[in-house]
Amino acid sequence: MRRLIAYAGEPGAFGEEACLACFPCLEPVNLPDFAAVAAAVAAAAVSAGVIPVHNSCAGAVPGVSGLLKNPDLRIAGYHPLPVAIHCVGLPGARLDDVEEVHSHPVALRQSGLFLASLDAVLVAASDTAGAARHVAWLANPAMVALASARAARIHGLTVIRANVSDQIENVTTFAIIEKVSPASHDEPC
Repeated sequence: MRRLIAYAGEPGAFGEEACLACFPCLEPVNLPDFAAVAAAVAAAAVSAGVIPVHNSCAGAVPGVSGLLKNPDLRIAGYHPLPVAIHCVGLPGARLDDVEEVHSHPVALRQSGLFLASLDAVLVAASDTAGAARHVAWLANPAMVALASARAARIHGLTVIRANVSDQIENVTTFAIIEKVSPASHDEPC
């Protein structure tokens, strides 16, 4: 039987990295958003889930605290994940030509100093890896995303500028959530 751990976003999202780091014995499954992760865990459709709660640069992740108050869920622990946000785009894209930057709102907040150096429109996306996929699909060298190096590789993009977050030590803390049950005191693996 497959044992699943849920995260929000697309493959290459930082949530997937948290899943792989916390529970390499579970198979990561991507869901559209944080609410879907919480619902899947509460319904026992997955063994566990990870949801970002705080970032060292941007603070609390909006909308998450309410999801974690669900009486069918419990926080089994926390996992701090070092996060390297990169500006990614089509091969050959140049920072001087950037017109739009796509990413999750929290990633945009983490990279304010870098973004201030660009004369570009900021476009909010549901997740960083989804932003990378969208930029690849647009196929416009004036469009870039803030995402992980893994998301860039998955979507055929290149890192134009590495480590664009405001702080060198950029950490996102993920809550590891499980369904409340008598067996919930056991580790998912």
